[in-house]
Amino acid sequence: LIAALERHDKGKLIVYNPLVYAVEAHCSYVCKYGNSEKPILFIGMSATPYGMAQTGVPLGNLKHVRNYLGLTDFDVKSPKQTHPKMPVTGWDNLRSDPEGDKFWKFFESKYGVKEFKKKCYVTTYCPVL
Repeated sequence: LIAALERHDKGKLIVYNPLVYAVEAHCSYVCKYGNSEKPILFIGMSATPYGMAQTGVPLGNLKHVRNYLGLTDFDVKSPKQTHPKMPVTGWDNLRSDPEGDKFWKFFESKYGVKEFKKKCYVTTYCPVL
């Protein structure tokens, strides 16, 4: 899908692909939380503008990524082209991702991060927006 979007883009599409510009954070998340078989897999539909698009982490509400998942500041580069109403500020992002906030709040209230890491993994089906 990503390659198809890039191939057919005539300069009118703005495609955010955090697997490219936030690869360091994404790889750190995958290595830390996706390193074993899990009985529960959560699959999000796409990246969100103030979650994964900023942090590289699925449902990446910055507060929960730092405090619950224990991931710290990573270098997030800006995509080649951005929309003026949706800049990528990475780990300096001041806006909250409401979907990620609800998701991680629920798990924080039920499980410690070690138990979550042992049982669950979160990924995104289509990480572009």
